[in-house]
Amino acid sequence: MDALKSLKTALRRTIVRAAPALPASISGSDWYFRLSGRLPADTLGVVAFHRLPDNQSTCPICGQPGITHAAPYPSTREPFRQWLVYFCTNCGTGHVPNAAHLLEHTFEGGFSDRLVGNRLVPPEDYFSDRGMQENASGFARAASQAKALKKAGARLGRVLDYGSGPGYFLKVAAPETAFAIEPDPDSAKYLDYLGATRLDEDALDEMQFDAIVASHVIEHFTETDVVRRVGRMVAALAPDGRLLIEVPQGGHSRLHLTARDDPHTLFFTAAGLRALVERAGGQVVACFVRSKATHQVREDAIYRPDPNDSFASTLGGGLTVIARPSA
Repeated sequence: MDALKSLKTALRRTIVRAAPALPASISGSDWYFRLSGRLPADTLGVVAFHRLPDNQSTCPICGQPGITHAAPYPSTREPFRQWLVYFCTNCGTGHVPNAAHLLEHTFEGGFSDRLVGNRLVPPEDYFSDRGMQENASGFARAASQAKALKKAGARLGRVLDYGSGPGYFLKVAAPETAFAIEPDPDSAKYLDYLGATRLDEDALDEMQFDAIVASHVIEHFTETDVVRRVGRMVAALAPDGRLLIEVPQGGHSRLHLTARDDPHTLFFTAAGLRALVERAGGQVVACFVRSKATHQVREDAIYRPDPNDSFASTLGGGLTVIARPSA
């Protein structure tokens, strides 16, 4: 209990305004709690780590004991700045405990509108030369992913874009048959324009695909269902199919990161992403970083990857793994 009190005190000192009294007794799976204090308005990234009193809890990403530290969620936006992130010293990945509660109303109303950008442009304008130039980064990422899939042996026949948004990848890759899973209703007109069949996640149990792309999607999953949901993607691959997953660099446990993270609930390192895909039944055939941008290593890093593992020790972003079903 003394360790818990010390952690509460240390966490309060990382915020500008003191939080109200925290529960007197917090243990086991109920140990997570929210802070109602606020990070400074100009704060970006994780400001400090604090050791958890219950050391070596199992990481939901790599499946190994290693959850040893917590930090305030790296955001100045509500409701995220009131939450904690737990970090694993084995794979370096962070997760928001009980994230389903955090996400319960996140994608409603104005916040969702800010996330998805302008969905009022007609599809024929959105996918015109000018429209693609205005959204050049999204289409460039998709072109890079399509090239990587082909290099890894994928056939772009029956292709599923999981979390497709308006369909950057499907437009660029031009598969023989296009499918999409996308909850944003404002993206439907763009997917219809591209001739994509819109599916819900349950369809994964009944279909097989030559390639599945999940680009900047799974960092929004919760810690309790990410292995299962990625496993469904792997299981939906044809025997020689390929799954490409890309996530942003989330290694706050080692690197100085200043990009906006909300509404992320998982903060992947390269090693964590690779371990997750393998736990979900995938056989990794390629792993690389797409972004050339690099980040500085923190002096107070709590995670130190194998320096001989070039992927795990990367300083770059756009962490990407391509996998096939395990034999």
